[in-house]
Amino acid sequence: MESDESTEIVKWETNIQPPTIDELRTYTKNAFSCKYIKYMYSKFKNECPTGRMRVAKFKKMFGSYFPLHLDEEYILRLFTAFANGKEEMTFKDLMESLALLYLPTPEANAIWTIRMIKGSDVEAITEDDLIDFVKSVFRLAMLGKSKHGNKVSDCNFHMIDTALQNIAIHRSHGTFKALDKDGNGYICKSDFVNFFQQNGCLDPVFMKSFIRLKTR
Repeated sequence: MESDESTEIVKWETNIQPPTIDELRTYTKNAFSCKYIKYMYSKFKNECPTGRMRVAKFKKMFGSYFPLHLDEEYILRLFTAFANGKEEMTFKDLMESLALLYLPTPEANAIWTIRMIKGSDVEAITEDDLIDFVKSVFRLAMLGKSKHGNKVSDCNFHMIDTALQNIAIHRSHGTFKALDKDGNGYICKSDFVNFFQQNGCLDPVFMKSFIRLKTR
């Protein structure tokens, strides 16, 4: 009996209560209406009664919004960006990440880009970090073509994959060199902010579909 009671206490203690709606609107820079926040919380709470979301529940809740060619590795990268490097995501994490995707500002684009590359809000990224990310994006492009009727054999798939990986390395090197203005071997958030200020705010990596979730 005592063991059962202890288990219930642990379950209760691990539940996470979300901030108030007013607090969430402040955290998200008023990107979302009260109605939308309530709607999203009902969906989140239905999937995750404890207030903690893991990648499997993330896929269940948002899978219908993903492009069909997203593989497991990229979905995990996406979840990690939403959770800001943690293994579990709270409702506050979710809403803050959705706000980054919705707000068309260089700052928001810079933060989200770094999260997608590195997994969390780090101070800087290396060229190897960028190469790893660009490779994953190029591979998705290839998977997307194969799932839209352009079937290739395993041999050809490997050859195309190798060629794309080499192109990804070349592109990454050029991009990194252009962004690393001071040549210190790192790209900081300010470098990305400057880039988005000069080039406009881009769709943050296959995330336009998430904007369909927005209701005012």
